[in-house]
Amino acid sequence: MMSHLIRMVQRLSAQTRGFTLIEVVISIALMAILGVALLQGLSTMARGQGIHDERVGALVATQVHLESIKQAPYDSSVTATPGPGYTALPVQRTVDNIVFDMQIIAQQIETGVQLVTVVVSNSGREINRLQAYKVDR
Repeated sequence: MMSHLIRMVQRLSAQTRGFTLIEVVISIALMAILGVALLQGLSTMARGQGIHDERVGALVATQVHLESIKQAPYDSSVTATPGPGYTALPVQRTVDNIVFDMQIIAQQIETGVQLVTVVVSNSGREINRLQAYKVDR
């Protein structure tokens, strides 16, 4: 019985042959192509997440800045020509470790009413712009 088993194993090993060099090279090339596609997908996903984080952070910074403007005293130095206003407020805000540059443009619309525009940028690129009215009460 044991000799029969040994002969069967020898026959199987004689019939089985290894992979050729071409087969190995083709399989490595296919794995490389799949690896590159996977890495590109991950890179695109990470870049998209970064853009999303930046936009959400800019929106939060804009809302916080507008709330600060609402709480600030009415700036009577603002004129009918659009220009800087509410200069006592910070010029930068940090949200989730992203530093945003804040610019306030104020314009007197009529007596006691101002149009206030908050422009948020990061690395010199404008990300968000939001307008609100400030009323002297």
